[in-house]
Amino acid sequence: MNTVVKVVGGLLLASAIGGGIYLATRGAGLSCEDYGDLNYDGKVDSADYQILAQYFENTLTLTPDQLIRANVKGYGEVNVVDLQLMAQYINGTIVKFPVCA
Repeated sequence: MNTVVKVVGGLLLASAIGGGIYLATRGAGLSCEDYGDLNYDGKVDSADYQILAQYFENTLTLTPDQLIRANVKGYGEVNVVDLQLMAQYINGTIVKFPVCA
């Protein structure tokens, strides 16, 4: 069964194709330090970037919590913009993600 995941106003919505919404959860419990940390090690680094890159290569599935954490821009679906923002954060071009601005 295919699943469509979208973040709308900080609300993660996941729906099964041909079915209704089966998950709705907010990232409100996350601190700014949690965003981008996809491997739960307390920091955002190249390992987290690789996890998101693998997600876009369709070689890795993210959990609903990881999808919330990956949405570092703070709106819409997790996409390549989130990956670019993670790269900018890791290399020091930005010091915080838009979701925390």
